[in-house]
This record gives sequence, structure tokens and C-alpha cells, in this order.
Amino acid sequence: MTRVRRSGKLWLLSAVCAGLVVSLAYVPTEISGFVYARAQAAQGRSGDRKPITIDRAPQRVIKDQYPSFSAVAINAEENMLVVTDENLFQILEYDRRENTPPQARLTEPKRIISGPNTRAEMMCGVYIDPVTKEVYVLNNDTQNWLPVFPRDARGNATPSRYLAAPHGTFGIAVNEEKQEMFMTVQHQNSVVVYRKQASGDEKPLRTIAGSDTQLEDPHGIALDIKNRLIFVSNFGNAQVSPPGSRGGRRAADTYGKFELPSITVYPLDASGNVNPLCIIEGPQTRLN
Repeated sequence: MTRVRRSGKLWLLSAVCAGLVVSLAYVPTEISGFVYARAQAAQGRSGDRKPITIDRAPQRVIKDQYPSFSAVAINAEENMLVVTDENLFQILEYDRRENTPPQARLTEPKRIISGPNTRAEMMCGVYIDPVTKEVYVLNNDTQNWLPVFPRDARGNATPSRYLAAPHGTFGIAVNEEKQEMFMTVQHQNSVVVYRKQASGDEKPLRTIAGSDTQLEDPHGIALDIKNRLIFVSNFGNAQVSPPGSRGGRRAADTYGKFELPSITVYPLDASGNVNPLCIIEGPQTRLN
């Protein structure tokens, strides 16, 4: 610890390794220049160093061995119950009629899909194709893919195909009549619609996004095919872009705002910055 006295005030500088960290409410020009010079010199010296690789097992491991289920899908005809586990990066299938006995520790899944080849990690949304029984999975955080797995996939399986989905996708619903796939995107406050068979870098058919949509950190999504409606649940983290602004999540004139949780409803073929047909929101709804 080095003490530097300037103008009757005591400043504390903490030297960390070769660099320098300063904990100050105010830094005079003389000290800030000194810190900058030291940092530059340390950076030059670090360029001459060679990395050291240490390859050894840990002495012990603390690990949560239990799954954290984040989404569920059911196919009643095949008695398939598929859940995603965002803690252990797993996709698990159970018999939907299973009932764990009181004395049993757990019910063993019929199959588990997990591993680096799956392109699936922090998963949330899941969908089962009613015809092929393929499993569609959404990544929400560490992977930007929507992998699709065949009926017999298990273990460290490679997807039959995968789509480069937007970062922060959460919920998924499919219109089987039109073969269209709907996904909510938290960080972009949007709903994106793709061909159901989309793969690779294919672009969405249309997007619902913008201040007028009142999409605010959207999560769940459901389709009413008969009445041609889209239902979206929102956490309430709004993104506000002033009129005439260029918008965008990282635009300088865009800011965040906390709103109440809500359910917003749109036409099934909605696109662009559209107003919702209706909104379910407020203290009487018990949405929280």
C-alpha cells in the first residue's frame, strides 16, 4: 500500500500485481497521470511474459447435482413429457404417466440429451413436433442456437439441424397449419416468426417489435389458431425510444423503464410496430 499526500489530503493507492488499482472519490491530475504511466509500463512488461499452463484436477468439487427445470412440453399420444434443465444443461424425457413413489429419490428419465455437441446450455423454451416427435429447444443465454433433435436422440447428440436464433430467446410456439415458428426475445422486446423448418442463418419471416407493441421483456407465448391470436406474457422491463429516434437496444436515446407485468394480445399475422389488440395488466390481475 503506497500513500501519496496531495494538497493536505491523503490518497490511498493499492498496488495489485504489476498493475495499479485506485480507490478514490476524486483523482487529481498529477496522480491520475502517475497511475496511467505505471499502467502503461506494466502493460509493456506483460508482453514479454510467457503464459504458464497448469493442467491438473481440482482437490475437491462442490457441485449442484440436481436439475432446475425451466420449460415443459407434452405429447399425449406418445406419452412424452420433455423438460429442459438450465442448471446441468440437459434435455430430459419422462413418461408423462410417471409418478415418483414417496420413498424413491427420483424418477429416472427415459433419455437425456446433454453435451457440447448438442449446442444447448441455458435452455428455456421447448416444443415437440406432433408428427415427427422432434424436440425443439431454445437457448436463452450462453448459446445463440435453436437446436432440433430427432425422436431417438440421446446423450451428446448432434442436432439434426439448428437455427441461429436471436440472443435472449425464451418462449416458443408453433402454428402447424402454416408451419410457422414464433419465439419471444427478451433483450430485444420482440416476437420473431420463422419458417418451422428454418436452419442456419435464415432470417425471420417477420418481427413484432417497437414501442407501440408494449412488449416488455417478453417470456411466455401461446397461439390461439381458431381466433387467430398471439398471447405474450411480459415481465415489465420496458425499452423506451423517443418518437423519431433510431431506436435499438444500445442506441443513445433509448432508455429502460419498469412497468407492471402484463399479457399482451396481437393478431396472428401481426408484424412490425403494432399496437396490441388488448392488454391484461394491473393490480386486480394478480400478475406479479
